[in-house]
Amino acid sequence: MKIEVVYALPDAKGSYLSTDVPEGFTAHQVLSHIDFFRIHPEVDLAQNKIGVFGKHVSPDHVLTEGDRLEIYRPIYVDPKIARLKAVKPKKTKKSFKA
Repeated sequence: MKIEVVYALPDAKGSYLSTDVPEGFTAHQVLSHIDFFRIHPEVDLAQNKIGVFGKHVSPDHVLTEGDRLEIYRPIYVDPKIARLKAVKPKKTKKSFKA
C-alpha cells in the first residue's frame, strides 16, 4: 500500500516521501521501514506527536492505503503570544487644535 510521510522543519527543508509498505503496517513500522529515525535522529516519538491527515494517532496505529503520516515538532512558543509579539501596537501622537 502507498503511504506518504511528511516532516516539516522551520527552515522549509522538511522531508516528504512516498513509499510502498505491506498491508497492516503501523505508523512506527513505516518510519522504521524508511529509516526515518536514522535520517532525523532528533525525532523521538516519546516527544514528537504523529498524525494522519492532521488527526493525532499513536505509533501503533495501523495505516491504510493513501494515508499521509505526519510527524509534528514540539511547540515551544504559544502561537497566540507569537502573533501578539509580531504585531506591535502603533503609537500615534494626538494633536489637539484649539
